[in-house]
Amino acid sequence: MSDYPQWTISRASAHECPEVLALLLGRAEWLKRRGSDQWSNFADSQERLASIISAGRTWLLREDSSGTAVGTITFVDADSDFWTPSEQAVPALYLAKLATDPTGSGRGLGRLLLHFALYRAWSDSSIREVRFDAWKTATGLHEYYRREGWTHLRTVDVPGRRSGALFSRPVDHSLAGMPNLDSVGFGQPTAFVGNPPRPDIVVEKSPREIAAEIERDG
Repeated sequence: MSDYPQWTISRASAHECPEVLALLLGRAEWLKRRGSDQWSNFADSQERLASIISAGRTWLLREDSSGTAVGTITFVDADSDFWTPSEQAVPALYLAKLATDPTGSGRGLGRLLLHFALYRAWSDSSIREVRFDAWKTATGLHEYYRREGWTHLRTVDVPGRRSGALFSRPVDHSLAGMPNLDSVGFGQPTAFVGNPPRPDIVVEKSPREIAAEIERDG
């Protein structure tokens, strides 16, 4: 038996919408207790989120031993409020609504989800960047992203929008550029590299299937 936690990341189904919502609302409440207004208007977008989940754009990270959902990430279209037409002309993968269970803080789950997103982008040779917009006032989170290798491009002020801090990371499609989940302490999942000695994460789609899904979703 592995000495490491076992994780499974898979596309969320419509019936798992309550679990995704619980993760997002739980993180929003955690932030509120720490004086942050991030996602304070999240209740207004719950219906839209349910639609996104039904469209197959949201993924759930589960702990195998308990079956508990401990993280979520969603892939979306470029937001024209933030990204210029010239930026949108560059093939990119856009992230949104990344959240982990606050009770699991310190386990590197956010880093794992970011690396999963990088791997999805790496699997599609057409994608040049991975991008997302962050809450403008979440300066602590901005620093975290910088430490993780993301570049803060600029902050955009759009009336009525509280997000607008734009982050990006280029995709290196060489073999050396393949995101290495072992480097974040979780081991390479079987679906990523074949048959590693410590497959601590199970991804339910092969790299070829993931690439096909990205192309279809795009």
